[in-house]
Order: sequence, then structure tokens, then C-alpha cells
Amino acid sequence: MKKVITFLFLMIGFKCFSQSELFPKGSRVCFVGNSITNNGEFYHNIYMYAVTRFPKVPITFFNCGISGDVTGGILQRMDKDILVHNPTHAVIMIGMNDVNRGLYGVTSTNNPDTLSKRANALEGYNKNLDSIVRIFLSKNIQVILQKPTIFDQTAKIPVENHLGVNDALKKCADFGETLANKYHLKTVDYWSILQNINTALQLKDSTATIIGPDRVHPGAPGHLIMAYQFLKTMGMPKMVSNIEIDIKKVKGKSTKITIDNVEYQNIVTNDTLLKFEIKESSLPFPSVVAQEQALNVVPFVSELNQENIVIRNLKKG
Repeated sequence: MKKVITFLFLMIGFKCFSQSELFPKGSRVCFVGNSITNNGEFYHNIYMYAVTRFPKVPITFFNCGISGDVTGGILQRMDKDILVHNPTHAVIMIGMNDVNRGLYGVTSTNNPDTLSKRANALEGYNKNLDSIVRIFLSKNIQVILQKPTIFDQTAKIPVENHLGVNDALKKCADFGETLANKYHLKTVDYWSILQNINTALQLKDSTATIIGPDRVHPGAPGHLIMAYQFLKTMGMPKMVSNIEIDIKKVKGKSTKITIDNVEYQNIVTNDTLLKFEIKESSLPFPSVVAQEQALNVVPFVSELNQENIVIRNLKKG
């Protein structure tokens, strides 16, 4: 556990802040979806935040994503692949394959048969997603809807394009909002934040993309942006620790003090020194180099990963 200066006594000005848990103690959370869930990076980021910020709150995540899956597939595997985990929560993201990308090409079309098939695909998506939500709710499983990620149909990259897919995914996202209102569910909007960031990137570089080179699967930065959006939607706190020490009020020394789940020991003060050790109850979220692009476009650190200290009345020098 890392050692840093953080805080001493309530009498020296500790600023208390509440930390709402991501999921209640003992939660069993199934992340349900297609390959973007199966690959799991965004959900690993969410789990990393949970275990570093709330290490004393045991929860279990289950990856119930399958590459290539659609809403109909989720319904077929509901019992043997999802409900078998006895979930308390179901976090759903689906749609990338439901829109049937094969119906979209490198140019737009007005072909009535194609347009009819596209509409039928969306209608089936809406019907199936409603059924999925109702099954979970009927079993008293809390549902969190995630709007689909984007298909990058605007980047000037060599991979074959499917114009109109992202517009169809927006319709899926809009239906998710409708379902959320119908059943009073929390909804995480990945489509909007990724679309806005992608548009801003491509104003500077038409070959840039926050999605991976295949136009479908977000890379490491995209997955951290998704985790950011999830945690913000869930109302997670920004503070890891928040400390204020007034040097005039610190006197003497103590071998061990425990306040607010933080252990302080070996506290020493004199005219030239303030020294102590702590064991924190939370740790900062550890990002990696591959996620650096995300940290430049969303305020993950300032809004979710703050470790602050203020020391007052220090003597000059």
C-alpha cells in the first residue's frame, strides 16, 4: 500500500466526503453483449475502479458477451449463459450486429427492398431488447442499459465502409432511451460521447478515429472513455483522498491513529519537520500508456481520480 502525506486529526481540518459504492456489497453483475463486451476492456476498467476505490466492498463481474451476438442470441442463451450466474444486476450493450451491417455499403441506396430489410432489423432489435429487459426485471434483477458504441463511417481509412450503420446505431441508442424511460432504468450513453469525440478528432485529422482500425471495435482509449462515461453516469466520486493539515495545530507524536478507514502512525513534528505514515483505504485508478489518448479528451483524472492535500501555515523554508 503506498505511503503519502494525507491527513492527521479531525481537529486539523479534515474535509469529509461521502463515497457511494459502485454496486452494493455482494453484487453479482453480468455484462451482457457482443464482441465489444466479450473483449472486456471497458468492463475491466470499471472493475479496476471498483476494487481500488472500494476494496472492502466485494463484488463479482461476469463477462456475458459473445462475439457476433445479437438480441435474439441473448434471448436464446439467457438461462444457460446469463441467469446461471444468479445476477443481481444486468448491464446490457447490444446493437452493433443487430443492424445487419451487410445491408449497408460504401454508397447510399434508395433500394426499397434494402430499406425494408433495414427497418425490419431495427424493429426486431426493439422487440427483442424489450423482451430481454422484461425477463431481467421479472426476476428482480436491476438493469443498466448501455447505448451502443459508434460505427466509424467517417474516418478516411482503408477498411471497407458501411455508410448508414452509425445512423442505425443512433436509432438503437434512441430506443434504449425509450426503454429506460418506460422501465425507469439507468442508461449509459456511449454513442453520443464517442461520436462527439470522434467528430472533433477528425476535424483535425480525417484519418483519426477513437474506434479501432476496423471501424467497429474501440481501442484502449475508447474503452477508457466508455468506463469514464459509465462511472460518471453512476455518480461515482472524484476523490480518492482529500486532506487539510494546519501545521500550527499538530503537536506531539502518536504511534497509531485510525480515522475514517485510514491508518496513521509514526507521527512526528518539530520546528522543521512533519512526518507520518498512512495506509489508505482507497487507491488511485492506475491508467496505462495505451489509454493516454483518452486522458487527453475526457477529464477522467480531475473528475474521478483526485488525491488532494493542503498543508497550512508552514514556516518559510
